[in-house]
Amino acid sequence: MKDIKTLLQAGKIKEALAAFQALPESQQEDFFRECAPTLFPPPLIGVLFRKMKPGYTYEDFRAAWLPPLKEGQDLAQYFPYPTQVLTAESREDPADIITVGFVWLEEDKLEDFLESTAETEKMRHDKIATVADKIGPTLIYRVKEVVKLGS
Repeated sequence: MKDIKTLLQAGKIKEALAAFQALPESQQEDFFRECAPTLFPPPLIGVLFRKMKPGYTYEDFRAAWLPPLKEGQDLAQYFPYPTQVLTAESREDPADIITVGFVWLEEDKLEDFLESTAETEKMRHDKIATVADKIGPTLIYRVKEVVKLGS
């Protein structure tokens, strides 16, 4: 499936289609299951700003940021809803970290989602606090539209 994504990213649509069609049906279903959330904008995004503490690196931050997983669980199964997280560091000051979580969850289910993940999320945030300070509140936004401005 990685090959199909690489072909798509390179704009090689015909080659990606041929590679997809060569997959067994179960792998085609897995491909769609994995890609489906990205075909539609997420209803909500969460934005967090952090400042790395002196002496810590992005790798330290990432290690602290990773969620506690149950045996046999992978990252894609951590939250009960499709979620993708983009983490970036400032070009001007690599100690400035922004995390943007894209959540394919309807707003009316947000409170239940936050409540169901509160315990493990507190563990994560406590771990992160050892390497980075949170700057301001966690911000939750409703996605209004996505506009493609480039090719």
